Amino acid sequence: MDTALHYQFDIAATALEMTGAAVPETWDVRSFRDAFRHGEEEGRSSLVISNCAWSCQRSVRSADYLLIRTYHSGLKNYPPLMLFNIKDDPRELCDLADREAGLTAKSLTMLDEWHAAEMARSGRTPQTPCG
Repeated sequence: MDTALHYQFDIAATALEMTGAAVPETWDVRSFRDAFRHGEEEGRSSLVISNCAWSCQRSVRSADYLLIRTYHSGLKNYPPLMLFNIKDDPRELCDLADREAGLTAKSLTMLDEWHAAEMARSGRTPQTPCG
């Protein structure tokens, strides 16, 4: 069983490469074909996950931690930042954001870097409000 971190499209890219098909260049994916063939576990060091159903949130998931940044809480009373050790607290009951300020800051930096990279990759420029 592979417990490494993957986006769903990483699995699609891996399947395409295993069948000899080309992975579209526009996909933001990483194929793990060779690791899969050798029965090895190889994944990403972190994932960025979004939620925009009842609230607007973006998260950084690493091996043991989940940082959740809330941009708009909708009808919920979420704090702006939450950090959970999902290995020891899989039900996300103990928010560590204040106690683990360094890890919270590191995760926010990862989120900001991901956002900047995605904006650059998109070819779009951020819009600024009218003055």
